[in-house]
Amino acid sequence: MLANDVTATIYGTLSPTLYSGYAQGNGTQGINAYVISKKPVGDTLTGVVTAVLTLSDGTQRVVVAPKNEIMYEPEIMEKLSALRQIKIEKISCLYEKSCGAVILYEDKATGDTLILLVKNHNGRFYSFPKGHVELHENEKETAVREVKEETNLDVEILDDFREISDYCPFGKSARG
Repeated sequence: MLANDVTATIYGTLSPTLYSGYAQGNGTQGINAYVISKKPVGDTLTGVVTAVLTLSDGTQRVVVAPKNEIMYEPEIMEKLSALRQIKIEKISCLYEKSCGAVILYEDKATGDTLILLVKNHNGRFYSFPKGHVELHENEKETAVREVKEETNLDVEILDDFREISDYCPFGKSARG
């Protein structure tokens, strides 16, 4: 369901940026939906399934957002916090954002430059220390926090370096 184009019919306003309704299209015929938009919406919204929620009673709902609005889990969860009576057991999001750092160490004795890699929790892959952005955190703060959590190192991020790596974890292009 993630990344599917849908039309959401609105039947209630829960907050200025959160609506209840149902979504139709591409395998989501009449499924209950929450619509999140940074701008007011009318009776319907053509958008994309940005998240799939599994609620405590086992039912699923989708989160629909306009196609041009990218939202990550912390922002979606903040908007959904207005739903005090709903308990979310699991959320799968279309967009994820991780930040981290390439840690270099120059061995002064040998002149060699070493690169730090960490093994993921399953022990199958190595990568640079990184992790998901938390609510109200910028990319640099995320990178410093994640490096500290994963390596216990205090690092300084270079101001003039930033690299982006896009990939599709669900095998679908999220950008159209």
